[in-house]
Parts: sequence; C-alpha cells; structure tokens
Amino acid sequence: MNTHRDGRVSRSNYRSHDDDGGRAKNYHDNKKSDRSRSPTVKPIPVVMKPSGYLNIMKSISLEPTLYKPPNDEFKPTFQTKPKYYLYKFEIDPVTNDVLKEVKIPLIDHIRSYYLIGRDEKLCDIIINDSLISKEHAVIQFRSKVDKSGKLVNKAYLMDLSSTNGSFLNDDDFEIPRKRYVELLNKDRLKFGEPLNIKNGDCNFEFVFIIDE
Repeated sequence: MNTHRDGRVSRSNYRSHDDDGGRAKNYHDNKKSDRSRSPTVKPIPVVMKPSGYLNIMKSISLEPTLYKPPNDEFKPTFQTKPKYYLYKFEIDPVTNDVLKEVKIPLIDHIRSYYLIGRDEKLCDIIINDSLISKEHAVIQFRSKVDKSGKLVNKAYLMDLSSTNGSFLNDDDFEIPRKRYVELLNKDRLKFGEPLNIKNGDCNFEFVFIIDE
C-alpha cells in the first residue's frame, strides 16, 4: 500500500471496475467490516421536500453533460427488480437522533444515471454548496453478465473528477476518479468535504439502499 506523507492512501490502492465494464479488482472485497458498521435502514415512504443546502429534482433537461453513459446502461423502472433508493438523514448533533429522513427513489428516470452536483440545469440530485462541483459524481445503472451467465442489474458510483472528491463508508480517502465503483446495499456515499470526512462528520452523506 502506498501512503503519502500526509497519511492519504494512494488512489491506486482502490479496487474498482474499469470503464469497459470488465470486472477489475472489487473495491468492496476488503470492506465487509464497513458494511457491518453501516446503519440499518428500512425503506419507509417519506415526503420528499427540498430543504437547506439540499435540493432534489428529477431532471427533464436533455442538455449535453460532461458525462456519457456506457453501452450496457440500464434504466430501473417500477417493473424491474431490485428497487434502488438514496436516503438522506438529518441528525441531531447533540443526541445523535434522526430528525428527518428524505427518501430519493432511483426509479423510472428519463436516463440510466443520476448526476449529483451543483448545476441546477443538468443535475438530478442538487447540492447547493461551494464544496460540490457542478457535475460532481454520477450513479450509473448497468446490466452485467455474471459468472453463471445470468444478466444482472447493478449500480455504480463514479466521481467525475470533482474538486473535493467522493467517498464511501468510513474511508477518508477518495474513490478513484473516472472509474466505476460498485454500490452495495447500505453503502454510505459522501461528497466534497475531505476535512470533515476525516474527522468523522459530513453534511453531504447519503445511504444507498437496494430493496430486493
């Protein structure tokens, strides 16, 4: 493992999926302990209302973006399984109680991916903060053939060369940029706050849920 003088671990040590869809080293192979520490979340329907620094929208814009989906893209619908959701929790800083849940269904979208960023015209999940890039990251759905020859649908996270990075679970170093990293149930996605993430605190954290 290559470690920089400031303690950061080199991105070359991340395990991700390559751009052509072939299975490279899996980022999650050595992350079972992260998943066991992730919070238990039940997909409970909640009213989704924009508030504070977070705005949520389903983009109908067909304006060109910097990101282009892969050939094996897949669009989840209400008829396909599994179902995918993002959860955003507002936590009381004193009691650590959940004050509010925001459930974001990743279903029946105009595209096979969800752009995350600051640009209100292009992004589907908008975070209005200077630490977030205009097109910060993307959640991409893809259909893959597994070892048994069965076609399976999976979700991936890719950082779009953002200024302040994207993070998973308890890691305080960034996921590789421009590489797909498979998302697993209860993964925690964090964006744009490297200093706060290192201190165990992040305002821009989401929980990814797969509902089988």
